[in-house]
Amino acid sequence: MPINTEPISKDILVLPTDSILTFNYFVSNNLNVVYPYLLRKMTAAVKNNIKALELFQLGQTNNVMRIEKQEFEKYLLEMQMYFAEQENFEKAGTCTKLLDAHRVNLFLDSN
Repeated sequence: MPINTEPISKDILVLPTDSILTFNYFVSNNLNVVYPYLLRKMTAAVKNNIKALELFQLGQTNNVMRIEKQEFEKYLLEMQMYFAEQENFEKAGTCTKLLDAHRVNLFLDSN
């Protein structure tokens, strides 16, 4: 059964549960919703060289699912493969461009 999400703002989604198992189930069964959302968030994060993304709030708790900057490449590669398999080459290409920009950000951060 799909889980409904309630956007509390355009910056974070609140899931109607505080269970990490339910969160994992939601993500793995709704990649067609989660990945475009994540791509939009990561586009802004890479463009603004943000250190971490807060993506989901678990229920009415203060628990927030985050992706640290060091993990961006992993998720961009996963999304790139997913979008290519779905034949959504525009979004796969966006992932490629973001990967390049992210690597430049990491290089500039290290100097």
